[in-house]
Amino acid sequence: MKAVILAAGSGLRMRPLTDDKPTPLLSADGKPLIEYIISQFPQEISDIVMITGYQGEMVSDFCGRRFLSRKVRYIQQHERRGTHHALMQAKSVLENDERFFVLYGSAIHTREDFDRCLEYPRAATVDRNGEYTGLFLLDQYIFDFAADFSVARREYTLPSAVNKMRRVHPLEAIRSGFCYPVTIPEDIEALHNSLVGNKEMQSMIMGRTLWRF
Repeated sequence: MKAVILAAGSGLRMRPLTDDKPTPLLSADGKPLIEYIISQFPQEISDIVMITGYQGEMVSDFCGRRFLSRKVRYIQQHERRGTHHALMQAKSVLENDERFFVLYGSAIHTREDFDRCLEYPRAATVDRNGEYTGLFLLDQYIFDFAADFSVARREYTLPSAVNKMRRVHPLEAIRSGFCYPVTIPEDIEALHNSLVGNKEMQSMIMGRTLWRF
């Protein structure tokens, strides 16, 4: 099974931390965000498709062709047209009959949430308000639906295409046990402060679970 990580963004809201490196490589307690993200993957995920853009060579240099026991393939998103457009870049490397995870390279999800998604043909984690938290289990049907343009975000968003798809192909909405999105500099600082010197927290975040709401 493959996981597609959308990691092409320029990290504008994370400036100045992203002036010289992409968001997935920002560190908390000595480890980059991308390591915390991938460490939660279930064993079913054997391959990673990394969609890169801004400072993409830094991501590929760090992760290499194999990272945390999984093969990694890189695809460049040459135009910044949003998360749906980023996923479209992976279409040619996904089999017609396979399911795959899609997630952002700036948010940590629990292994338990991955496992719960795997219980359904298609699934997505949501928060208490029913909003997507950024972990999707999809199949080739997603490529049949166009995304809407978000004026606020100035991009074609993946959640808008998912909403269109689920009207035709059912998708299970799963209440997320935990999601830690990194969207502003204070988020990475808070993650670092939660981990530094806290062996129990370090064990949890790099092992089976993360802390919960």
